[in-house]
Amino acid sequence: MKVLTNEIKYAQPLAEPNFDYKRKQIGTVTTSTLTDAGTGTHIVGDTGIVSDLVGGSVITIDPFSAPYTQSSFSDLTVSTDSLLNGFLQSSGAQNAYVEWRVNLQPGTWTVSIMAKKANNMGTMTVALDGTSLGTIDWYAASDAANQVASITGVSVTEGGTKLLRLTMADKNGSSSNYVGRVQSLKLLRTA
Repeated sequence: MKVLTNEIKYAQPLAEPNFDYKRKQIGTVTTSTLTDAGTGTHIVGDTGIVSDLVGGSVITIDPFSAPYTQSSFSDLTVSTDSLLNGFLQSSGAQNAYVEWRVNLQPGTWTVSIMAKKANNMGTMTVALDGTSLGTIDWYAASDAANQVASITGVSVTEGGTKLLRLTMADKNGSSSNYVGRVQSLKLLRTA
């Protein structure tokens, strides 16, 4: 059996210096690698597990790779005004969610999400292993790409594989829908 390999190299996909991003496809398995000279290498594989391989303090989840699981949160949308030229989008159904398994070390973490705001965006609940970390309201009267919101002070007392879940359970009173869009997602260990 012949295994096909396709490797694509992207230059600084997150508009940050010192990052080298590669996506490699071997058969049906896609592996994304983000390398930062300061913190190490982090990978995402076909199982949706994100690993911090060398004890660095930044984990980047590629929303364009297959998540661990999702419900009504699977549309990959091209948008030239968005960093990486697109985003992962939910259907607009209330309680749509997407999950990734992440390997976290003990410490204090910040969850940072880049998304596109609009008048049909919902309020995103961010949870780790079933515990709500907080909510982010992505509503805006006008479209605005590349908006970043963070949840700080996330305490991880026991290291290991955790389930990170984004759920579109609620919406701003002015919003017309529960849509969620994710351009980029990072976990940063701060202590």
